[in-house]
Amino acid sequence: MNIFDILFYITVYPVQFLIETVFYFFAVNTRTPYVDTLFFVSIIINVLALPIYNLADKLQEKEKAIQSKLKPKIDDIKAVYKGDKRYMLIRACQRINGYKTIYAFRGTVGLLIQIPFFFAAYNFFSNLEVYNLVSFGAIEKLSEPDALLKFGNISINLLPFIMTFFSVLATLVYTKNLKLKLKEKLPLFFMSAFFLVFLYNSPAVLLIYWTINCAFSFIKNVVILNKDKISKCRNNIASNKKVMKVLFILGIIIFILYSLILLYIDMKKLADMKTYNDLVSIWFVLCFIIIFIILKKKNVFSFINIEEKKRFGVLLVSSILLTLLVGLFIPSTLVASSAQEFQNPFVLILTNFSTYLGIFFLYPVGLYFLLSSKSKNTLTFLISVTALISLLNAFIMVGNYGVINPDITFDFSYLLKSSIFQTALNILLILFSTVAVSIIYKKHKTSIIQNIYIVCSLALFFSSCYDFTKINREQKLLSEIESLSKKTLADKNSIFNFSKDGENIFIIVLDRGSPTFFKTAFDRMPELKDNLDGFVWYINNISFSQNTFPGVQALYGGYEYIPYELFTNDNNLDTASVHNEALLVMPRLFSDLGYGTTIFNPAFANFSWVPDLSIFTPYTNIKAYNKNIRYIPDNILSEFYGTETEDENIIDIRTIRFSLFRILPTFIRREFYKEGQWSIPNKSSSALSMNNSITEYTTLASLPSITTTHSNGNYFNIMHNDITHEPQYFASDYKPSTIKKDVPKEDLEFFQNEFSARSYYAHVSSLQLLNKYFDYLKENDVYDNTKIIIVSDHGSATFYPNVFFGKGTLENFKKEYHSLLFVKDFNSKGELKINTNFMTIAEVPYLATKHLENPTNPFTGEIITNNQKDNGVYPITRKNGIPNPPYYNFTGVFKVHDNIFDENNWKEIEIK
Repeated sequence: MNIFDILFYITVYPVQFLIETVFYFFAVNTRTPYVDTLFFVSIIINVLALPIYNLADKLQEKEKAIQSKLKPKIDDIKAVYKGDKRYMLIRACQRINGYKTIYAFRGTVGLLIQIPFFFAAYNFFSNLEVYNLVSFGAIEKLSEPDALLKFGNISINLLPFIMTFFSVLATLVYTKNLKLKLKEKLPLFFMSAFFLVFLYNSPAVLLIYWTINCAFSFIKNVVILNKDKISKCRNNIASNKKVMKVLFILGIIIFILYSLILLYIDMKKLADMKTYNDLVSIWFVLCFIIIFIILKKKNVFSFINIEEKKRFGVLLVSSILLTLLVGLFIPSTLVASSAQEFQNPFVLILTNFSTYLGIFFLYPVGLYFLLSSKSKNTLTFLISVTALISLLNAFIMVGNYGVINPDITFDFSYLLKSSIFQTALNILLILFSTVAVSIIYKKHKTSIIQNIYIVCSLALFFSSCYDFTKINREQKLLSEIESLSKKTLADKNSIFNFSKDGENIFIIVLDRGSPTFFKTAFDRMPELKDNLDGFVWYINNISFSQNTFPGVQALYGGYEYIPYELFTNDNNLDTASVHNEALLVMPRLFSDLGYGTTIFNPAFANFSWVPDLSIFTPYTNIKAYNKNIRYIPDNILSEFYGTETEDENIIDIRTIRFSLFRILPTFIRREFYKEGQWSIPNKSSSALSMNNSITEYTTLASLPSITTTHSNGNYFNIMHNDITHEPQYFASDYKPSTIKKDVPKEDLEFFQNEFSARSYYAHVSSLQLLNKYFDYLKENDVYDNTKIIIVSDHGSATFYPNVFFGKGTLENFKKEYHSLLFVKDFNSKGELKINTNFMTIAEVPYLATKHLENPTNPFTGEIITNNQKDNGVYPITRKNGIPNPPYYNFTGVFKVHDNIFDENNWKEIEIK
């Protein structure tokens, strides 16, 4: 990220952010046709910018007036004096009339304001790929130049000339209003000619948008030229209280009708009704304009009277507080929560900070110096109230939205729906903030706000600095881990090894794999069972935690590593060392026996989110790998991306949205999130993002490409894959996508929520990919002499329907522990069998080693057995699944025995 990128995010992207949001509202929320959307976006952006342009015009008029006043005197001085004396006299004349040289820049304010608006529109519409499929009249693709005039093989773009026509008309009216001389008019006409040349070969969509802007400017300038006549007419109307009341009531009615339509009408059923969509859009624009006019006329902020000496100070600290909160604190907290999952985290935070430095500091402070005293009061009041509301929303109205993924999407988007209590509380907080700040200003206690905001700003800043140190530490660790991974790239084609004559063991851990979805998949598609030749499915199987950590320790290490027993035996346990030991039990055991040993993506190795492979470096005969896109063959990646590359910028933009999301009222957040699209029209439709669903899918699909068979030897392989844990982008074709495709209505009804439906798709996908891999093993004559164990570390309470349990709350809780366990022993054959014996995931080391004579744990010397479950086992509950030494901070314990589907076999244990 260079200085130009930073300047772009500070000055241009805030405007583009606004354009994107307005565009998304019309194009997606109201389903307005894309050409009509251009019109509405242009009108709204121009109306919002109108006060700023009016201020610029007034400054230019003021500059013109004072220059006219000074001109005769300055001409007299120039006629008589030369050199330094002339300069000194001119400066003295200017000082006497209260004029400073810097005031000359007031005449360029209008042009300076247009620059970010122009570049924002240019950048947004030039990259809006959706217009590849949109035509307008004779223009086949709005994403390309219009080429409306054709003469043989020569085509001429007509839209640039139409745009220039309106631009020249607007300039003529504007210069007539200011009574400019010819030499003062010429630069404005040259500017129109410049845009004609510069935009000549631009996409038609940009030309249409800018033509509407020019037409709006023309109409605005005509209104300004005739403002005296219009003002007289407006005053006549305004003096009639009945008319004003009708206008006010009409505005409110339109707003209420529009809101009710969005709330109660199924937009999808009416998606093809162009008239309806246009009507909704027009209602919104009318409502917007009427309320804008009424507020301007009524001047609802006239009661605000902030102390003039302290006013700018309040604005300054309020802007700094908002910038630090939204631009620095929120993104740094998000990244620090799992620093290793984010690529280039400091660039991401800098992008976020630059954007909100523009939105909450540069533009408000810059606008402040252009406003009248009354308007400065209004701006300061709005910014200071916004700062307080943002603080309360960020720290009180936090919301429990479940897991947020590195691509800034939520697993359970339905949790974003605001309850009646949350909505009421949030509205009360907003009202409290507004009233409290109003009273403080009314009582002239402005210093209270200043002091509170300064303290909060310092707290946010130092908290962010602490997060930076944590992020930096994690990134250094990640660099060391990646350096270990790079050393293994040379043998990427033989990560997993199998022998044709010896013994092979392959353990596949499907994170959050659910028996519920496997059962549903087998019922719907019986053919998925055909390739599971020789497998036994243990359906009465349980985990020891609802999360990967610490339950996975028992999966890797066996019954000696059950978290409840470990903690009760030693409450000062070094959990990181114990976790690493558990990961090493089977690799050490088999490598010591001469087996070629591979462990792939060992969960939380060394308590690192990206597994720290350094724990395996002392054992040269154990090969350890982390998942890496460079292991995935190009032909598998091309299924999703073709020849395109990943768009890394999408995470930056989503993080910008997430920061704003945190300070929005709870009842707006779900609509702003928009099922992971984050109201980003040019990204949600075509972003080529390497999301986690694709990463895990392609990793599992690459198994044949990273497997090598040998004529002899013995091999042990174990891999951890998250395909069933990352279903966010899976669709009903059982494949992930670069975008979120809609879930069919019948699946939403059957699986009861979107996350559950997508999880089912991911489970089916895992079965399909494993079946292909088993075909590969059979074709290479290594299937029969291979012991295969498919297991999951835990389930989920949000998976529906309840296939094995009832429908109560307790049953949903049990599903978090219900785990997969499929076992195919050496030379086992026959159709898939179902076994109902009581099992746990701690059986895996025993099942993997039971063909050996007295297999022992290389760290403790204890024989690996499976009889510890005979008297029941003790699953624990935790607040989250993040490793946090030095102890297991579980919140509850259950004793479970025999049939886990019988609620009488579950008993809660008191924690001492």
